[in-house]
Amino acid sequence: LFPYTTLFRSMTCYLNSLLQALYMTPEFRNALYKWKFDFDANIDESKSIPFQLQRLFLNLQVNIL
Repeated sequence: LFPYTTLFRSMTCYLNSLLQALYMTPEFRNALYKWKFDFDANIDESKSIPFQLQRLFLNLQVNIL
């Protein structure tokens, strides 16, 4: 178990960098905000990556100090 947890911990900085780069790209952020989640499609919103990115970006935008 230990080698896997070390690997995942060391990779979080790459994911964080990717999310920051996407958030700071206005074209990507605007396209993501325009995307609509289909609530009638019987898809769990917690499994929708675009929906979760919308929530994350909105939280970043609203909660900036």
